[in-house]
Amino acid sequence: MAKRSLSFLALGLILTLPAIPCHAKLGESLAPCVAEYGKPTSEIDPSGPRLPADLHIANFKKEGYDTIVTFIKGISTGENFSKEDRSVLSAKEVTAILQADTAGGRWTQDATQKEFWHRLDGALATYPPNPKSGDSLGLMSQVLDKPFKENHPIPPSAHPPP
Repeated sequence: MAKRSLSFLALGLILTLPAIPCHAKLGESLAPCVAEYGKPTSEIDPSGPRLPADLHIANFKKEGYDTIVTFIKGISTGENFSKEDRSVLSAKEVTAILQADTAGGRWTQDATQKEFWHRLDGALATYPPNPKSGDSLGLMSQVLDKPFKENHPIPPSAHPPP
């Protein structure tokens, strides 16, 4: 009887886990993404005077999610997660994405601006609602975060202490 209860408990836990979309981890190369999720649906190598050298952007689609990954010198420095239908990401989906990319640490939500999270390694996550284009969760490593901070007013409390 106990064995049967454990089976039902395990099944219940599996069914209640939130779906985790296609997910590259910050600091990872393109190869693990392709191995896990298949060939990107699109890729571009933009260039310009204000863009970093060796910039590569890949778009993956899986299970109703759209994930755009920015690579600099072959390493993921930014990720943008949204639903293909552009509907709102649930709190469970946002939490699942953040928990899947902790880099051995944890994300801390900003006390005053709830749409910002940070990690001790300098990574930043932001989930500002955008009714025009749909919601998307953005994760940036410290490499990509620096120019973002220079061009967007973010309170100091949203960034980890030095």
